[in-house]
Amino acid sequence: MNDVMRIVVKDFQIQAKSIRNYVIAILFFVLIFTAMGLGQNLMLLPLVALFVMYRFINYSMYEDEKNNTLRLLAALPVRRDAIVFARYLSCGIFAVALCIMLGVISALVSPYEAGSTAAVLCVFFVYMIMMSVYMPIGFRLGYIKAVSINRFIFLGVFILLGAIPVLLGSKNGMQGGNALEGFIELLAGSDGLLIVAGFALVTLLLYIISMKISVVFFRKRTLF
Repeated sequence: MNDVMRIVVKDFQIQAKSIRNYVIAILFFVLIFTAMGLGQNLMLLPLVALFVMYRFINYSMYEDEKNNTLRLLAALPVRRDAIVFARYLSCGIFAVALCIMLGVISALVSPYEAGSTAAVLCVFFVYMIMMSVYMPIGFRLGYIKAVSINRFIFLGVFILLGAIPVLLGSKNGMQGGNALEGFIELLAGSDGLLIVAGFALVTLLLYIISMKISVVFFRKRTLF
């Protein structure tokens, strides 16, 4: 456990160097959304959070491979499992912090619309599931190959996410925007909290499964 915590601290120390880049990127997105007249769309918040989370994971992998940190850790009396557990723990802590921030910001922007806050959190959980798919690829193939493969995965997922509201709207005789509004209204009901809790539970379960898969992949990966 001590090895895991040391590696977690190392991950956050590495990320501390790029805090300014995170802030600049977030401000850039906010300015772009505002200029496009999309600043009031809460569904853009999870997209910004996805960018930050994706950057967090990629920067950790990139620094470890660029500086041969993975090889150094593997050469030390540190179990490979501990390296994987530490990466998932640091990313999990960061994801929880992002989730809390999204909930607070959504509640402040729309204090009387619980459904909007719930929808923002559910979309963020979907993005976290995407991260759970991505991380095992990184532990199996390394940063460069994982990023190349993940571009196609993300493209397909975003196309699917964009098509769902359209399909729902066509099926119910509504436009995609109205379908989204219907989903938000559903979350605003008495079952909204249960749906969000269900999303969170499924996300956590898939995150743990992803970690187990990454452990198996990383044990078999050739680093030398």
